[in-house]
Amino acid sequence: MALHSITQTIDNVGAAITTVIQPYLVDATFNDFAFLAVMEDRGRVTTPDPSFDLSWPVVADKLNTGTYKGVFRFPGQEKTVFDRTTLPWKQAYCDVLVSGADVMKARGPYAAFQLTDGLKQAARMSIADEMGKQIYSDGTGTDFDGIVIGADDGVLYPTYAGIARSSLVGWRAYVNGASVPFTLPYLTKALGKATVGNDSPDLAVTTQDLWNTAQNRAQTQQIFDKNDSRNNVANLGFRVINQLGCNIVHDSKCPDTNIFGITIEYAELGVMPDRMWAWTGWEKVPGADAFQAQFLFMGQFLWRLPRLFFHLYNVQA
Repeated sequence: MALHSITQTIDNVGAAITTVIQPYLVDATFNDFAFLAVMEDRGRVTTPDPSFDLSWPVVADKLNTGTYKGVFRFPGQEKTVFDRTTLPWKQAYCDVLVSGADVMKARGPYAAFQLTDGLKQAARMSIADEMGKQIYSDGTGTDFDGIVIGADDGVLYPTYAGIARSSLVGWRAYVNGASVPFTLPYLTKALGKATVGNDSPDLAVTTQDLWNTAQNRAQTQQIFDKNDSRNNVANLGFRVINQLGCNIVHDSKCPDTNIFGITIEYAELGVMPDRMWAWTGWEKVPGADAFQAQFLFMGQFLWRLPRLFFHLYNVQA
């Protein structure tokens, strides 16, 4: 097979990946997990300024306030009421390796399609698996700062985004690790603990076993099957139990005995522009009859107010 023919085949496969597979993988990233699907649906997947680390202001104190009568001299005291968070960008990859023999077999248009279709399926499973794990990661090493560090009270993770949890009440989530059987009142208590004003968790993710227990104890009108338009999360293709406005869903990557509550308005997935599973293009592997490329992702989870999250663990089905 001529070098020109190999190059043309590789270019054709690469073109199919960027025009067909890459958008497909972006959709697959969100469609496999309720949390990511809800984030996208609610506009919580953003593209922050790529020039800096991820950062946002936090109200850490109150201004001077009070009542007064008649002639009163106001304090005139400047107060520092803002603190600022900072989180590093994190990166993920999916590596693709194709042998020279497979490239030769992909010379015809139908054969090239079969190769790209196979890569599409393999990449979908690999990328979805990786993103599912990162939702629950704790920022160790190169991992993302997932919900386990976002929904913490300071015992396991004393600091989040550069701010000590001991210094800021709003930086501490409600956490309960009592070994107890699941009940809806137990969940309701957690919802109340994570409520501030009109804001409260509107999504809870848990295991299939705990979700099944919740379903057995819920009223029929609380349960929504996939694609039920009466419930905004079910309408995205997930089975839902609604408890006091909080949609409970099961997630195959959720750690055993755990339930995480999230107020979606205060959660965010920041993605570096042009790094939503971007395709690098093929390169010849030195000293091997093979070609290699990667899908690359760069982003980070932002838990903007942990006070509005909760984490229950050791919950028994």
